[in-house]
Amino acid sequence: MKNVFCLFACALVHFSSLGQDYTPFPVDDAEWIIKRYFAGNGGPTSTSFASFAMDGDTLVEDTLYHKIYLRYASNPNSPLLVAGMREENKRVYYRKIGFGEFGNTCLEAEQEYLVYDFTLDEVGDSLYLPISLDMSLFVVQSIDSVWMNDSYRTRWQLMPYQDMCSPFWYTYIEGIGSDRHPLGHAVWMTQEMSFTLSCFKHQGEFEYSYYPEPPLCDLADYVGINEELGESLWRAYFDGSNIVWQLAQEVTPMRIELYTASGAKYDVENRTNGSMDVGALPAGIYMLRLVDSEGVVYITKVPVVR
Repeated sequence: MKNVFCLFACALVHFSSLGQDYTPFPVDDAEWIIKRYFAGNGGPTSTSFASFAMDGDTLVEDTLYHKIYLRYASNPNSPLLVAGMREENKRVYYRKIGFGEFGNTCLEAEQEYLVYDFTLDEVGDSLYLPISLDMSLFVVQSIDSVWMNDSYRTRWQLMPYQDMCSPFWYTYIEGIGSDRHPLGHAVWMTQEMSFTLSCFKHQGEFEYSYYPEPPLCDLADYVGINEELGESLWRAYFDGSNIVWQLAQEVTPMRIELYTASGAKYDVENRTNGSMDVGALPAGIYMLRLVDSEGVVYITKVPVVR
């Protein structure tokens, strides 16, 4: 009976994801803000934020592309044209334009690459993505729907065919793209960096945020966020029953908050060293947010494993 119910539920999720209205990829006035991790031999050593904005069109070899500009939080007034994107038959293509060398240096500037295929409708479907000089085969591991901006969006998770344990899984959402990098995680991937999509807005409307409410959807919002410094001034971890945090003496906390993945907030008493009983909370990724006396924001993720 349990197997019958599981088959029915899986079929219902699959049917609902296929039956919902399709949300196309943006064609203008869209912005993705990403967090950039710079990795060293011992793992991530620093972070920064950048914005990719879609604004205007250009013709390349008689093909119309929507232009993508890159801005860094450290220099937001100097945008760089780096790419063009276009959608055709629910497939999205990427091409290097302008300062495209900021992307994957293995990809040819004269060639366009498929980065999203929103037509895949079965677990086991496959897609070739450009990761290096060779195209790499990815296989759909799951398809479901997520609720955002008053509508359901289909979400795909793919894994490399050759190594199903590879960390280079690839998740993308209809109408938004990758949850790591808007130009396609595979296209922009380098050995030195990894990425997380922090926020996406379209036509001035917030649609997606990695951080809980209120969403931070302007690049200026991230100038004061110092996660790299935060890693040296505080630490947080799950000890089996509590989330424990420890602060350096030079940090004077004004507010400490815990958020669940769904955005529920738990207020925490201010203290230099403290903990919070999360025994009643399910396993998952939680975010601890600290605001100090100078208004600097520190955010860290804490996995809770049962």
